Amino acid sequence: MYLHRNILIRHLNAHSIFAFKRNCKLEQLSLVAACYNFDGICVSESWLDSTIDNDCISLHGCLRPFRLDRNSHGGGVMAYVKSDILCTRKLDLEVAGIEIMWLDISLCNSKTLLLGSCYQPPNHNVTQKQNFKDCLSIPINASLHDASKIVLLAGDFNDRSVDKPLHLQSELFRLLSSCCFDQLIVSPTRNSSTLDWFGIDNISLVLDSGVLPPLNNLDHSLIFTTLNCLLPNSPPSSRLLWDYATLISLI
Repeated sequence: MYLHRNILIRHLNAHSIFAFKRNCKLEQLSLVAACYNFDGICVSESWLDSTIDNDCISLHGCLRPFRLDRNSHGGGVMAYVKSDILCTRKLDLEVAGIEIMWLDISLCNSKTLLLGSCYQPPNHNVTQKQNFKDCLSIPINASLHDASKIVLLAGDFNDRSVDKPLHLQSELFRLLSSCCFDQLIVSPTRNSSTLDWFGIDNISLVLDSGVLPPLNNLDHSLIFTTLNCLLPNSPPSSRLLWDYATLISLI
């Protein structure tokens, strides 16, 4: 059985989930999760390492966070996905040293949404930018020949091509265009630049997208997109019920 509903995805550059070694930004993220009926939140610049347990950064109603850590001083990506959505991490698509994490979200009719949570640091040199682009190109090109796969990219790309004429756009931006990807965010996300993107290879699924106000003390705005998709129903779960009326009658 399938449940027809929209999928709401958010992205934010957290610049450390645990700012100043306190949970303030995690609390703000929890507020966003409560206020907006999201299905997934992608996070760039998580600033996490192995000393921080998943239980410390879990959100109510979500699976444990999917994480690709760098260290507690910078970088890293992660994602939260609602617990009623079938989702698996695609470790075979990840490359060491490249901050792109891939998640497969199950849709109806054997289709999947391949969600890429991405972060490209601003200080990448030419070689690192090429490696980043190459890692994106593999699943992107594969999706061109796979009608069952929808690809959605979410992240801080530190790329100002959105604001530039065609002849000044980056190789990364031209890669997306050449593979029939649409970049959905056109408003500035940090100061006057559009650094945070959603890229999708099936624009017909997009119902809405845009920019939301930043969380307190963050210099990046949140971005969101809403997709029209058909999701499998959640599997039934068992619950323990107490019959208090019968219990009292036996006392």
